Amino acid sequence: ATPIPHKFNPDDFLATLTTAGPQLTIGIKGDWEGLYKRFFRTPNFSGWFLSRYTELTLKLQALQLEALSQA
Repeated sequence: ATPIPHKFNPDDFLATLTTAGPQLTIGIKGDWEGLYKRFFRTPNFSGWFLSRYTELTLKLQALQLEALSQA
């Protein structure tokens, strides 16, 4: 069976910001945690998240099929 991605947990995501957040690559300091918390509450988040989740699920299915075809 194709692996199923873990359910999104905002608290787990926010805990990673200090070691893997955007400020590490773009060099802009700010309230990244506050920004993400506000984004999670917007109507745009659910549509964005569904799109990304679907993309991830399709990629996992393709990788699973590729692995099975090479077995």
